[in-house]
Amino acid sequence: MATPFKISIAVLPEMLQNPPPQFAERQLLYTPLCITVGGVPFPDTVWCDFTGPLLLRWHCEVQRLIAHESRYARLVFCDIPCEVWLRRTDGPWWKASCVTWQGKAKTILAEALCLPERVEAELYAATQRLLEAAKNAGVWSEDAAALDVFLKGQIVGSGNGQ
Repeated sequence: MATPFKISIAVLPEMLQNPPPQFAERQLLYTPLCITVGGVPFPDTVWCDFTGPLLLRWHCEVQRLIAHESRYARLVFCDIPCEVWLRRTDGPWWKASCVTWQGKAKTILAEALCLPERVEAELYAATQRLLEAAKNAGVWSEDAAALDVFLKGQIVGSGNGQ
């Protein structure tokens, strides 16, 4: 059976230390990243993005959904018209949908029901892998520091979701 929801990142030290030249001046963590929903990797298994800022934004979106401050969470990617939607269902599940946009028309490429705890665990695990790799590669950027502060606040139970 396919895993309903998984976040994959490739934490290659050489990529963290040497991002593509056009992105080097941004000084943000840049790695391959995808979300798998119902066995479908999205947006692609080789998609590279600014993983640090995205994970932080995704954490905030998911925390708002968990706290009932929002009815949905949008896990967006940089510079491409696609995102993963997370929405509550009548049961204990969330519905995850891989959505692409062409103009105003949307296409749903994959959907699956997943446990909220699984989504949260995947986010934390991906974030911890990224931070450990950044530390080991000697690349501690502003986005790594922000993610670290976020995780520490969540672990000690700050409860503010920020």
